[in-house]
Amino acid sequence: MLERSVRLQEFREDWLQTFADFMHLWSTLQDWSPIEYILQLDQPIQFWTLWMSKTRGVTIPSVFQVYQAIFDHLEMQISKL
Repeated sequence: MLERSVRLQEFREDWLQTFADFMHLWSTLQDWSPIEYILQLDQPIQFWTLWMSKTRGVTIPSVFQVYQAIFDHLEMQISKL
């Protein structure tokens, strides 16, 4: 849902210009920064979830590999903080 919101950002701006009553819903670039960070943080989780949903024979070793990749990504993001 957040990804869709970022993609539709320019259309939302046009919509808000047309319907001025909803101008309080306007978001600044500063408001979008945390959303983009969350999407970046969530990218591997989304990738592996889609991969596992398309795979018929998910095995324990592949699940461990997926968890390791996700945890490595999260640890790398934590170290950047």
